[in-house]
Amino acid sequence: MKSPDPDAIKWGDWQRLTPFEQLMVDDAAGLNSFAVSALFFFHGDSPVTLEWARTQFAPRLLAHPRFRARLQVERSGRASFVALPTPLDLTDLVVEEQPQAMLPSVEGPSRAAVCASDLAARDEAFYKRIDTLVTAPLPRDRPLWVMHLLPGYVPDAPGHQGTALLLRVHHVI
Repeated sequence: MKSPDPDAIKWGDWQRLTPFEQLMVDDAAGLNSFAVSALFFFHGDSPVTLEWARTQFAPRLLAHPRFRARLQVERSGRASFVALPTPLDLTDLVVEEQPQAMLPSVEGPSRAAVCASDLAARDEAFYKRIDTLVTAPLPRDRPLWVMHLLPGYVPDAPGHQGTALLLRVHHVI
């Protein structure tokens, strides 16, 4: 059987990276330096749930084959995407951050009753948590993306419930 052309871009059980994509993987700083992050805020009376993120949002990403594959680097340094079995386990890909670990508690019946310095401290703690999540390396043993749900936080909306959603995707996807 003839081996596949290493420069051909094909999809089946595997897909080789283009030379440009290979440069992103070869980066000495690691995979994290090419991760793109997007932060979404959902406002309203019905907070976004982990179940919603896994059943409604994530499947839209999974429509693209590279969101259902992991990166495999050969001894030669060439990298390919390898398809993972479906259905894909989203446990480690769509995760919910615990509000207690993310933000200091704010006393009072609503955020509207909290003084401005408490809100500023809460915002600072939130963005420090985002910075920690954004700079964490993307694991190579699963697809190169992760979605973090951060419940109970909505900036500039005192007294309202909401959820922040951080989506990190490696640029090679």
